[in-house]
Amino acid sequence: MKIKNGFILREISGVNVVIGVGANAEKIKNSMVKLNESGAFIWKVLEKGATVDEVVSALLNEYDAPEEVIRLDVENIIKTLKEIGAIDD
Repeated sequence: MKIKNGFILREISGVNVVIGVGANAEKIKNSMVKLNESGAFIWKVLEKGATVDEVVSALLNEYDAPEEVIRLDVENIIKTLKEIGAIDD
């Protein structure tokens, strides 16, 4: 899984926001996608291309949280990113 070209993550006033550029700007113009710190971390792992298991593993190395909590967060963020068309399977 990888973040598609045409979507970027920017920090605006301390908030991580997914922005569509070019033709993708229309896809998310009416619904801003905000990511917390772990969401931004997931985004950065996905920019390089990663499976769900690889994202979960990276988060387990970074954060002190149970695997089932991390996996649920990863699945929810991936679902949101798929809804706006930002992920390339």
